[in-house]
Amino acid sequence: MNVSPVKYIFDLDMGHEPKNSVPKKATEQEILIKQARNEGYQAGLRDGKRDETARILQAQLNAINNISSQCINILGDRDKVEKQAFYQAITLGTNVGRKLASHLVSSYPDAEINALIKECLISLQDVPHLVIRCHPDIADACQENTEQNMKTSGFSGRLVVMGDPEIELGDGRIEWVKGGLVRETKNIDKQIDNSIKNFLSAHNISTKEENEETAEVEQNILADEDMPANDKPVEG
Repeated sequence: MNVSPVKYIFDLDMGHEPKNSVPKKATEQEILIKQARNEGYQAGLRDGKRDETARILQAQLNAINNISSQCINILGDRDKVEKQAFYQAITLGTNVGRKLASHLVSSYPDAEINALIKECLISLQDVPHLVIRCHPDIADACQENTEQNMKTSGFSGRLVVMGDPEIELGDGRIEWVKGGLVRETKNIDKQIDNSIKNFLSAHNISTKEENEETAEVEQNILADEDMPANDKPVEG
């Protein structure tokens, strides 16, 4: 029997299995390895997510702490600025008030002492004599005004008005038996300073804080008050 040889035509791909080939069944060892790899991957994924969440939470906590510290600093600076501005406003107001009071005393030097005498005469009807000490420049005016007030107050004692060059203009002393009154600008200034100091201390405001800009404004205001009207600059 003769068999004809078959010619090889190179149409067979040796790198692939035939389509109708049966897939190889995985062994138990391969299944366990695959399962272990999958479990390891899932565990690593969970750990990575947990670490990332912790990192984000820590970053948020750091940001909150930073913001809180900044807020505390801002509030502290604000409180300090407010107290400093408050102190400067009181200082400026006090200095301006003293300057205005000085101008009033210069314009009406006997007004304060005359008001004090008038108030005293009402309760000194039975006093035998009354001594008034004041600056020599206002002694005559003080004598005249007191005599006028005696007519309506009921005081009929002896009046003595003495000019004393050591007494500041606007100040004075009123003396009678077993009593007397004193008006002294220096003492009034001390009382004002003590009142301001106690007020600032009660509000925890330091009297040592100063601002150069405010001090310059004070000096300009006070200098402007001292400047004669004809010497003031004209705007425009």
